[in-house]
Amino acid sequence: ERPAAIQIVASGRNEEYLKTCLEFLESYNFDILDINAGCPAHHTMKSGGGGNLLRDLSDGRLQTLFNICSKYSSKPVSVKTRIGHEINKATIFEVVKMAQNSGLAYITLHGRTVDQMYAGTVNLDIIREVKANSTLPIIGNGDVVDYTTYKAMKSTTNCDAIMIGRGAMYDPRVFSHICACKTAEQEGKTNLPPLPHLTLEDVRNYILKDEEYIAQLSKFWNNDRFKLAEMRRLAIWWIR
Repeated sequence: ERPAAIQIVASGRNEEYLKTCLEFLESYNFDILDINAGCPAHHTMKSGGGGNLLRDLSDGRLQTLFNICSKYSSKPVSVKTRIGHEINKATIFEVVKMAQNSGLAYITLHGRTVDQMYAGTVNLDIIREVKANSTLPIIGNGDVVDYTTYKAMKSTTNCDAIMIGRGAMYDPRVFSHICACKTAEQEGKTNLPPLPHLTLEDVRNYILKDEEYIAQLSKFWNNDRFKLAEMRRLAIWWIR
């Protein structure tokens, strides 16, 4: 499906490594290069990438990523980030300013701090404020799991688009569900279809689709160890 984006996790500490990475990626057919500047996972933070980049913007690492990616990537560059390492509006507005000045194409903003991980509720007010003060398109992200939460994000923040992450991991049908509800609402229907729970048969069918997908991957991934780990991971999400 197109457009397709590739996301990189980098610390911004080594420009040569980054240039090598971008040169390698140029041989692949994709449409957007996205910079991960928000992931709170321990291994990502420890690497110096993801949410670690928001700890201290004055160290210049995130700016280095913006500069090198914009200069050496033939694709449009975007950034996926959070509202800060902790609650501090100055951080996200500085990131927006840096992204605008560096010629990035858009910003995807998750409405939590890095410290919050996935706890608490997403801060729609800050996403709205960022959208109102940004010249770049803003993609809202966080806690969108069905049509109700999609509408809340869209109407409250006025964002240009919405990214769905964990909601799609819980149920891949979330996209078709939102589209069906939008169509029904446009037709004047008031009883919008809810997103039904996945049955064990649904889970079984998705696992079989996943197995078919893995079989098409390169030899590096198409092995029993990866296959079992991946199917187990997805099954846990779906059964939850």
